[in-house]
Amino acid sequence: MSSLDLIRSAFSEMLQAKIATKAELLAEGVALDKPNSPVKLTVQDLFQLTYRVKGKPSDSSTILPGPDKAIGHVIIKFLQGNTFSVPIATDTTIGCVQDAVATHVDYRPEEVRLIYGGTTITDTPDFPLRERGIGCNDVLCLIITPNEDSPIGGGSGSVPSLYIDDDLLHPSYDYDFTSLNDAGSKFYRGGYEYKRPCGWRRFALKVLGKYGGDEKWLGSTGRSGVGEWPVSYHGIQLASSSGSGALDHESRRDRFGRGHYSSPNVSVAEKYGTRFSHGGVEYVMVLQNRVNSDTTTMISKDKTQDLDEYWITANGEDIRAYGICIKKI
Repeated sequence: MSSLDLIRSAFSEMLQAKIATKAELLAEGVALDKPNSPVKLTVQDLFQLTYRVKGKPSDSSTILPGPDKAIGHVIIKFLQGNTFSVPIATDTTIGCVQDAVATHVDYRPEEVRLIYGGTTITDTPDFPLRERGIGCNDVLCLIITPNEDSPIGGGSGSVPSLYIDDDLLHPSYDYDFTSLNDAGSKFYRGGYEYKRPCGWRRFALKVLGKYGGDEKWLGSTGRSGVGEWPVSYHGIQLASSSGSGALDHESRRDRFGRGHYSSPNVSVAEKYGTRFSHGGVEYVMVLQNRVNSDTTTMISKDKTQDLDEYWITANGEDIRAYGICIKKI
């Protein structure tokens, strides 16, 4: 089983969009260097897609006059990097934003998929933005999912709009935790206990050199590594496995303050992980991060009333996904 194929299946489910591998597209003769060609997913894209990110409207062009009582803007981001802004009011719905974006990019509204915090929001067009925890300056990632009669990549809409390549991964740092049991053992990263993802396979993302500066944040010296960041896990989907709705989970998370939520315990993240099928087998996926403990708030287990702590990192630059953890269920 190819690691890239497995990960492709996971992110296809998460984004509810067809994702190919580069090798598949090249084999089919799809051009990757022309306008409207499929877009390559990078490590930076994975962060933008799976965490709740804020931006700067001043860096974006503004479309449409906006509502009479506009309170600000949401920022729409193409995976290629360019952005534009849509004015919003307190009662603006997801569908209103979807329609505005569709007009701007010249696609049908149903072909416009907006992603926020790892979940598609355009499947609930009648919901006000505020009911999905979306406010001014929040970044909504834009993915175009063309219909069959919409040309993309020089062919039909059946060609995937996204693809991944082997350079997303760093196999020499992969680790198989599936048969391990750490009962009675403790490990440390950045002065905090590292609760290894026993029972999971960890696929390493290629992050060396992606963030500038040195790589001390990725260290493994344990209790006292200078500049080393501790390990946490992030469940991508907002809806929990117990059947709680996205809005209920959103309100539970934000009651401790707005930020990027993760946990040092993979079992907490698993409840909110992406469930997907591959080769007739069911799996769950979460992200493995390093977080800057100096800018992260730790919420104790007795307050979270969950299996373990929540860690809230206010600044997106201080949480970095460096691995993808996948487990059979």
